[in-house]
Amino acid sequence: MLDAARLVRIDNVPQVRAHASVAREAWRMRFLRQAQGRKCISFTVGGLRFALAMEAIQEIMRVPALQPSVMLGRLCKGWLNLRGAPVGVVDFGALLQCAPGTGDPDDARVLVVRIGDEQMGLLVDAVDDIRPYFDTDILPIPMLGTARGAMYRGCLPNAELGDSLFLAHDALFSDAEVAEICAGHRRLYAAEAGAARAAEKKVGARRVYLAFSLDTGWAADIGQVREIVGFDGPVTRPPGMPECVHGMMQVRQQMVCVIDLRTLYGMAPLEDRSGCRILVLEHEGERFGLVVDRVDTILSLPDSQRRPSPQLLRVNGPEDMRRDAAEVLEVPGEDGREDVRTLLDKERFLATLRGQLGGA
Repeated sequence: MLDAARLVRIDNVPQVRAHASVAREAWRMRFLRQAQGRKCISFTVGGLRFALAMEAIQEIMRVPALQPSVMLGRLCKGWLNLRGAPVGVVDFGALLQCAPGTGDPDDARVLVVRIGDEQMGLLVDAVDDIRPYFDTDILPIPMLGTARGAMYRGCLPNAELGDSLFLAHDALFSDAEVAEICAGHRRLYAAEAGAARAAEKKVGARRVYLAFSLDTGWAADIGQVREIVGFDGPVTRPPGMPECVHGMMQVRQQMVCVIDLRTLYGMAPLEDRSGCRILVLEHEGERFGLVVDRVDTILSLPDSQRRPSPQLLRVNGPEDMRRDAAEVLEVPGEDGREDVRTLLDKERFLATLRGQLGGA
């Protein structure tokens, strides 16, 4: 009797060598493609969807109370104090001459983008999601006679999330506009922002978090989130799965186990799930998705605003996900009060998940 497992390992058989070579080349191409992968932020302005490379965006924030500016007009809406640095804010929809947005004003955000050595705020209607891409995915589009056509790199197609116009951040504005808006605000309002800059230096290092909601406010370290996908995508649910498993979803040619957090922690189901999103996280090479009520914003906070989770939050019973949290974030609110968000503890969450799956 011949052992098939040993036969395929005979090195001097040409067919075996060719098969191994093809497998190695396929693995090498997958590795190179993953190494070249990047992320972008998708956002909406005037009913149109746009995208900017993640490395171009320094911060995403809710629209604060903007300071009045001598440049106030159709485009410039004022300036904000970004940790001691005055940053001019431009209405991106007015810049592109888009139709006025019809969404909820609470969804509006300011994207702080880097243009050379300068910073500028872009006022947009909403931030949609974070999505991975490759430079080869961007399709060129004709921009004949289009004002500011140089700012468009092309179209980033996505059958699940919708196509986006991909922008070249370094071509959004002319050199003269950058000098007027960025350098002008810095020259006029640097002294006014100086006190905040001095205070900021005492705060310490900052980290970036993805804020989301699940009955209450939550946040996750942005480095833990690989992707955000819509809840209405195709899902396969094999028979015999635990109740907390929403199903299996294909994301970037990889199967992801999607966990319904409300079911896992015995929380009441959400009546309207149109705003739900799936956060794709990775742990030890395995990816899984978490169904959350909605994605709120991206936060940049100093370590000094991380606090141990109050004991009262951890004794609310098994139907409160906060029992698996060790820290909270104190987020400054627009009205001067602080909004407390619970920080997702991935290790504790996985321990609870393993307990549920093991007992299913």
